[in-house]
Amino acid sequence: MMLFEITPKIFPARAETRIKISPLYEHVRFTKSVYNVEIIGMEAHDGSSVSVDARNGALSFTIFGAREQEYRIRIEDAAAFSVYCLDDDLFGRIPLKGDFHIHSNRSDGREPPAFVAAASRKIGMDFMAITDHHRYAPSLEAIDAFRDFKTDLLIFPGEEVHPPNNPVHIINFGGNRSVNGMFGERYEAEVGKIAETLAVPDGVDSVIYAGCEWCFEKIRQCGGISLLCHPYWITGDRYNVASAFLDYMMLRKPFTAFELLGGHEAESNNIQTAYYGEKRSEGLLVPVVGVSDAHSVMGGDYFGWTYTIVFVNGRSLEDIKEGVERGFSAAVESLPGENHRAYGKLRFVKYALFLLREYFPAHDARCAKEAEAMFEHIRTDEKQGGFTNA
Repeated sequence: MMLFEITPKIFPARAETRIKISPLYEHVRFTKSVYNVEIIGMEAHDGSSVSVDARNGALSFTIFGAREQEYRIRIEDAAAFSVYCLDDDLFGRIPLKGDFHIHSNRSDGREPPAFVAAASRKIGMDFMAITDHHRYAPSLEAIDAFRDFKTDLLIFPGEEVHPPNNPVHIINFGGNRSVNGMFGERYEAEVGKIAETLAVPDGVDSVIYAGCEWCFEKIRQCGGISLLCHPYWITGDRYNVASAFLDYMMLRKPFTAFELLGGHEAESNNIQTAYYGEKRSEGLLVPVVGVSDAHSVMGGDYFGWTYTIVFVNGRSLEDIKEGVERGFSAAVESLPGENHRAYGKLRFVKYALFLLREYFPAHDARCAKEAEAMFEHIRTDEKQGGFTNA
């Protein structure tokens, strides 16, 4: 990527596409008059070999992608490149990298909302929301901080929802109202009515489950994306959500997506991925996301370790929701010093790994430059508040 430009890197299946490989520096120009170019389909083991004339130090040739897959292009002993052929339903969709669940010092995080937003852009996030415990206002604070600043980072409203007397954690991402602000006597009455309609299995508290379903429905009504959070987070010497309760919720699927990867423990994520795989084998298909759940953006504390790549048709909340609901997403784990790992449907995992290797490094570098301007914008804003040790 640093030495050559290859265009296009993504092309549609069942059509001829002209590929051009152009050196970016004089010392890597193609100096021979003719090169043998081998095109290798990684999935089908198909491909071809062509002789290509070098013109002005660059190579140009036609490729026909017979099916969706990654193609390796090998130019004798000089270099090897990768391109990706996509089916129509995925070609043209934009890969957006985002964090659905992150905290600020307005609850138990360490940095102000605007600082968290700028830091998210610095590591390549295209969308995010502050999702503080019980609090919706901090997410609006992050939005307001950049209202008059041009940035490509999509900052949405959000909150972590905690139903009364209920251990289940829920994310309201993008909802136009606070669900935490709706709790009260009316909540208890409505939850009671829902509970009366349920025939729950042994081990499931109907009132606790009804409270969760009430919250998920309110998030839907507010136009948001709802997440079932970290069920295998170990808290109080037990998993956050009991197995029977989780099975019942997965069967009914009242939420938008399952938080497959979160920033709590590697053990919890491992169990959640195994659970997801088992449920898929049983025919229960649910959309999955990865989140950081970070409580600090100043090194460590899970920031940037887990996130989501969503393949979308546009850059609105509705586009992101559509991508997630249809399963056009991959949960990504990028632990320090380790290779990327992606989870979700096989085709999206393969494509995400290609993008993480061939696209996102350059994307993230550009985001980091924009983030510096975001930090400068908020640097002298006294309203942003200071750090805490929460």
